[in-house]
Amino acid sequence: DVTNLDGTRMDGEFARLRFGTDRRLVEVRRCLCASNAVRLRLPSSAEVTDHDVHAAHQARLQLLARRTLALSVGRGMFTLGTATPLPTEALAVPPLQLGGRLPTNDALIKLDTAQLPADHAAWPEFHNGVAAALRLSLGRAAISRTWIVYNKPEAATFAHAGVLMGLGLQGHLKALAKTDLYSYLCQDHEATQIGIMLGMAASRRGTLDESVFKMLYVHVPSLHPPSYPDLEVSSSVQTAAVLGIGLLYQGSKHRRVAEVLLHEIGRRASNDRLQDREGFSLAAGLALGLVTLGQGNSAAGLADLQIENKLRKYVSGGRAHEAAQAAQAATDPTLCCRIKEGDKVNVDVTAPGATLALGLMFLKTNNASVAGRLQVPETNFTLAYVRPDLVLLRVLARNLIMWDEIVASDEWILGQIPMIARVDLSAVPRGSTLDPEKVKVEEEKEHSGDSDTLRHVKTNIIAGCCMSLGLRYAGSAEKGAVDLLVKHLEAFRAVKCRTKTDRQLIECCTCICALAASLVMAGTGDVPLLRILRALRGRVDPDLLYGHHMAIGSAIGFLFLGGGRATLSTSNEAIAALVISLFPRFPSSTSDCRYHLQAFRHLYVLAVEHRCLETVDTLTAQPCAVPVEIHLHPHPLHAATLLHTTTPCILPELSRIRRVSVASPRYWGVTWDVNNVESGMESGNPGSISGIPGSISGMPGAGPPEESRLAKALRKGCVVHVQRKTGHLGYGQDPTGIRNLLAHSLPAHRAGGAPLPDWARASSNLVECFSGDPAVLAFARHLCSPVVSGAALGAVISAEEEEVEAFNTKALYACLTLERPEALALTVELHHIPRALAARSAPFASWLPPAQLRLALAYYGLLSAKPRPAACSLPLLAQPLVARHLLVQVRTRVEAILRDRGVWTAPPRKDMENGAPGGSVADYCRGNSFPSGDAEAARTLATALILDAVPSPLRLARARKAIAAHIAKGGASGAAVPMAAAALLDVPASTVVRVAPLLVP
Repeated sequence: DVTNLDGTRMDGEFARLRFGTDRRLVEVRRCLCASNAVRLRLPSSAEVTDHDVHAAHQARLQLLARRTLALSVGRGMFTLGTATPLPTEALAVPPLQLGGRLPTNDALIKLDTAQLPADHAAWPEFHNGVAAALRLSLGRAAISRTWIVYNKPEAATFAHAGVLMGLGLQGHLKALAKTDLYSYLCQDHEATQIGIMLGMAASRRGTLDESVFKMLYVHVPSLHPPSYPDLEVSSSVQTAAVLGIGLLYQGSKHRRVAEVLLHEIGRRASNDRLQDREGFSLAAGLALGLVTLGQGNSAAGLADLQIENKLRKYVSGGRAHEAAQAAQAATDPTLCCRIKEGDKVNVDVTAPGATLALGLMFLKTNNASVAGRLQVPETNFTLAYVRPDLVLLRVLARNLIMWDEIVASDEWILGQIPMIARVDLSAVPRGSTLDPEKVKVEEEKEHSGDSDTLRHVKTNIIAGCCMSLGLRYAGSAEKGAVDLLVKHLEAFRAVKCRTKTDRQLIECCTCICALAASLVMAGTGDVPLLRILRALRGRVDPDLLYGHHMAIGSAIGFLFLGGGRATLSTSNEAIAALVISLFPRFPSSTSDCRYHLQAFRHLYVLAVEHRCLETVDTLTAQPCAVPVEIHLHPHPLHAATLLHTTTPCILPELSRIRRVSVASPRYWGVTWDVNNVESGMESGNPGSISGIPGSISGMPGAGPPEESRLAKALRKGCVVHVQRKTGHLGYGQDPTGIRNLLAHSLPAHRAGGAPLPDWARASSNLVECFSGDPAVLAFARHLCSPVVSGAALGAVISAEEEEVEAFNTKALYACLTLERPEALALTVELHHIPRALAARSAPFASWLPPAQLRLALAYYGLLSAKPRPAACSLPLLAQPLVARHLLVQVRTRVEAILRDRGVWTAPPRKDMENGAPGGSVADYCRGNSFPSGDAEAARTLATALILDAVPSPLRLARARKAIAAHIAKGGASGAAVPMAAAALLDVPASTVVRVAPLLVP
């Protein structure tokens, strides 16, 4: 249901299988819901006036509203792809409730927004719209242009702008026409323009689409030629357009685009229109990193641009090339919108974007020379030229380059901290005996006297290392990594409790550690980590900013990404998307976009990977929990090579998986070899992977062509059909295994006709141990004896009904114990043939035609023949579905009924002419037609003719003429059988012997 009020509901059956019966999902919904009024709990006092109480309520509501407005980003992560859109209904965006309820009388207290800025809910509404759009199923919902336009409001709103961006992140905006995009952009609404541009760029990322580039180009005035008309474009729209260009040209190494973006990092403002220069420069650097993602120095055609050297100047400072260009253009080189920069590079503006551009450009290249340029300064003199928060970005970018050196250990983190920042002056008493190197460091610190700077540097280095660990182990659920991150998270919390200074810095590092831990455990729903995040979320202090609440809510959302169906990838594109969305500079207020545009926080969607393995019971077609074994390739960062888990589960990265196998005594074992290109199945009973299309379901996008079918299915998220063994219940019905048949003493299977075993009376739900098929359960409940069906014993029934119930019970027992429930209907139909034939009032279509009985007898005759006839080319079953003695018994009973009715034994009537209706085989052989006035006689005659394969009247007439001619020539009447056999070559010999005497005139 897409129209639920809080926007957090999802499939209950999957949640029960994924997380059990605990209340973790209920708690997550409570923590991320922004549509319900919060509870106001304040200490009461008799001396407080009503005015003071009202003021206290408003002050408390303002702190709570700061948290409520920041929850939508995390809710979008939690509900990602969990709902299916309704084509006939509009998409409902849950409202943001900023009021509170009193615990005493449940009265609603509304927040007085007069003291808040007019745009205090603008960006929160945008995030709310993105979260509502991200609920729609990724790649499984057919979002058409008509549906998108149908949801367009009359007036542009921030919420609908967020919906457009959410649809674009899932690739649905590709359905819009150019005229639709033009109508959206002409609304002159800043948020709508941002949503359209980022959404279209994400939908067309890496495609170099010319029409989308033109749309983005128009919104960056610095790229326009001098003759171009002067356009009023806000700084936020320009920032979104620049990053959109990076997404559009992702990984393309396009020379012109890379040159333009490199220039935009250090571009100076010639007027006050571009106010958020820091955010624009960061977006340009990130876009440049996307264009040259992971290429390093191998990018053809970019060597002469000297991108690395220019980025290094933007990071460390120097004379600005743009200042010389401005002087040549006869403009004032010192003109700036806020500060006087002179002819030097303003590293406070350019360093963040340039640092991350270097990190993304050389991502996973392990280039030590480039990483050395991002080394943390090791002296007080050099540290004075680097802001402590920029040290965090340097550590992050350096680790992105030296990707293979990231290890989840305290030694690795300690190795990132320079010696000057390792020892705290307050902890080293004067005159203590230290080694010479530490004494030298201590003297240098005492000479500098700036211990606060060193403490800030060390704090930021640890936070940068934690963020690097989160990216390196994203989606792996590596226990060692998450334990290390939680350890540092708790250390930051302890430091904040002890100190009164640097609380904002410590809180920012705490949020970074929480996000890093949630990245590692993305989609797992880990309960210990949830407890820590819930405690962080429960704090409502004045020093907690809007961005801090957003970070904690995002950490909870990552932990339950997609409701437990999704996780994160570590591909180059995914790491870049995570770096952009988790930029470690959180907004201070709801309208803060100075350093990082808030719309970029949702680009994590580009890093989501659906690796959830689900199993479905083939009999019930319902999801089920099945233990599986996952065999992994050896990896230096991961100690485990064999994982035991239960479906539904999140699989490790596909590159690490060797094979996946069902490891349960209750289900038939199936093994899939991921490395087998020819076939996805290695051994075991037949299993299947179903979905759309080609029996595979999941997100769009296939893997490399050399991958196996299972590998492509695992990359998309697949559903595996498994078959339960006879005598076992599913883990949902029988968690401990005490209700299966192995807990009973069972007799050996006996042939048909054996009495009902006594153990059947010991369990009222015995049939459930054999099969969960609703049709089989209904058959046992309504058509079997009271012992099996569970009906009241002693009920008065007729002898015929008792006989039918007894046979049905025996048939059910035989079919289920032999693991052939599909043969139950056939067995009952075969048994019904004699009864239907004996009941003269039964219609002809209510029982199995005799031709089927004759065909089954012929087939099982070949099956039991030894040796097998050489002329037979039919595929024969190794084990028959029904017992041959049942077929023989049914035929014997049918023949007895026909014999009692005299169909074969009645002589032809002497008073009938040829062609007149007759009721016996003899009349049929003489050429008389079927009885026209007696339906029962016609049905009986037809049964006899079909069962014994009596030929058609035309062939019988030919045989009769041949015999008559032979007798007319003086032949003996005893030669009728050979003459009939010669005329009826394909008729069974037994039928020829019985028909031949009837053909003698």
